[in-house]
Amino acid sequence: MDATVLADRKALPVSRRYAGGGLRPVRVASVPAGHVYVRHLASLGARWPVTRLADPRPCGAPSSSQRWWPPVMLDPVWVRENADRFDVFHLHFGFDAQTPEQLAELVEELRRRHKPLVYTVHDLENPTTRIRACTAASSTCSSRPRSG
Repeated sequence: MDATVLADRKALPVSRRYAGGGLRPVRVASVPAGHVYVRHLASLGARWPVTRLADPRPCGAPSSSQRWWPPVMLDPVWVRENADRFDVFHLHFGFDAQTPEQLAELVEELRRRHKPLVYTVHDLENPTTRIRACTAASSTCSSRPRSG
């Protein structure tokens, strides 16, 4: 089961009403937006309207690229320049190359912009790391969780 935690409880509530009274979609900046986990959440939008920002192309990626790494949205400058485009910042994957200091700067910028941060844990064991470890050990690995 996934665990979702609101990291900054001091963030201002998101107004979801249009001037005419109807609900407007909550605009979510998911890091990364193109990940399979986020695509699976799309079906929930029928009852609760949600729009998700597309992953910005990293510097140097061709215009036809679907590449999201490194995640541009993790840059505090991106948050500052795009804060009016999203209501909630959703972090779930792709931040492993960031230092704790860089993540602290990101969180501080989100606070300055009064943007809630939602952190979702969905892969408790990194499959990429496990595959590399298995290859390095030249052993056969099972996809089942280890007991013990």
